[in-house]
Amino acid sequence: MATPPVDLVIVFRTDAKSKQKAADAEQAYTRLITALKNGGLIVTGKRGTKDGEALVFVSAPAELLANMVQKERHTDFLNGVPSCTMPTLIRDFTVEPLSPADRVRFTYSYITNSTLDGGLGITPNHGEWSKVESIMPLHDKKFNSQWIKSWTSRKIGLGFSDEELETVKQQFGESLALYFAFLSFYAKSLIVPSVLGIFFFYFGSRYSPIYSFFLSLWSIVFVEWWRLRERAISVKWGTHGYARVESRRAQFEGAGDATDESDDSAFPWWKRETRVALSIPIILGFAGAMVALISGIFVIEAFVLQLYKGPGSQYAGYIPMALFMTLVPRLVGLYQSYAQYATNWENHVNKSGHEKSLTLKTFALSTIVAYGGLYLSAFVYVPFGQQVMALVQHNFFADQYLTETGEKVEAAKQSKAMLNPGRLRGQVFASLVTNQVINTVLEVIVPFVTRAISNVKSGKGLTGNNNGGSTKNDEARRSGDMFMDEVKEQVALPPYDTFGELINVYPPMLF
Repeated sequence: MATPPVDLVIVFRTDAKSKQKAADAEQAYTRLITALKNGGLIVTGKRGTKDGEALVFVSAPAELLANMVQKERHTDFLNGVPSCTMPTLIRDFTVEPLSPADRVRFTYSYITNSTLDGGLGITPNHGEWSKVESIMPLHDKKFNSQWIKSWTSRKIGLGFSDEELETVKQQFGESLALYFAFLSFYAKSLIVPSVLGIFFFYFGSRYSPIYSFFLSLWSIVFVEWWRLRERAISVKWGTHGYARVESRRAQFEGAGDATDESDDSAFPWWKRETRVALSIPIILGFAGAMVALISGIFVIEAFVLQLYKGPGSQYAGYIPMALFMTLVPRLVGLYQSYAQYATNWENHVNKSGHEKSLTLKTFALSTIVAYGGLYLSAFVYVPFGQQVMALVQHNFFADQYLTETGEKVEAAKQSKAMLNPGRLRGQVFASLVTNQVINTVLEVIVPFVTRAISNVKSGKGLTGNNNGGSTKNDEARRSGDMFMDEVKEQVALPPYDTFGELINVYPPMLF
């Protein structure tokens, strides 16, 4: 299916259960349509899937896009941002059309940027636009199908070529293309630790310091090499130094027209740094609570369950898992809510500063959750496991270990016999392999299965297309009900964010 002539879809939703709410929703919808039309955009409204939902299709005319391109070139040139062409050169869009990603970026920025930055100031879920739920582009299913096919069936490589990355950039933008560039670089770099691991597995000693040294050296080289690669890509794509011209966030509260956090004319730097400093004790409190929780679960799993022989001991092994699945997600959810609130309270000028602060907060606790158990096994269980086991046995289970004459068994001998020397290796294997298999099933297989079930229930077959994909059917999709059905299906999908993808890559990368 060819991409329909729609740049963006604005999802407008309201819960109009009373006449007053219905009147407010009508005014908000009228205000939205008026603002878009006055901004020179082509607008069409359609009824959504649910009651109170409207879908606003937005397209930017060529003249408006040309003005936005020229404005960006002048701004980049004045701020020293590299560009492929001089700002004085007029671009002929009939000869050199904008890529799909650039059309979406320019249109989205024009709609969401504040009026100080020359935009319309329509920000979803904020201020007077609280009934605007989201702004999204439409998928090009033909491109997606061809790209996935070329990626999965025509190659068994470890990464993407520069031409493939350029194709991804043209369709989805620089951010997603950079993410795939990192995956490509990361996959190729894993060859070195894989060879080292195989060699030391067969010829090295357990817990070899030489292996640890080479792995640490590889980690340093990997990070620095990727920094060079990242900078080379940003220069090639013309995004190096983008922070100089980044637009201010709509949620930013301050006076003036500052767009750089180093400029304290709108919001003094010391206020932001003070707010950051005030959040540190609370973050440390969450970290301490998580460490205490994981440590408690670890002691129960590694020591208490090895010694407990009372009633229900055959089921006691499920207690650590139950505690982890019940308590840890609740604490993580509470912390993430606080991290969002604290980052918003810090009042960053632009999106990059906001995301950087939120990333530091998120990854700080994620590290403890992902590696807390491994750290305890490596630095507590392996070197001091015998002493801890003896201490737990002496204080809590002394009566269970008596000889026939009633004398206590020597704690050191008993505890040494109960230690599992292969615990750390098995734990690393479970974290590295088992968790990845589970994540792959949840993120790759489950969505296909649920989508196939949904298609069968709606009478579309397993693939969602019973008509063979003919040309006439494609034309009908562009202009008729079938096209609207596809749009509604895409609106129902969860939002995609590369930040979530990076969080999923983070744990296995550190292993």
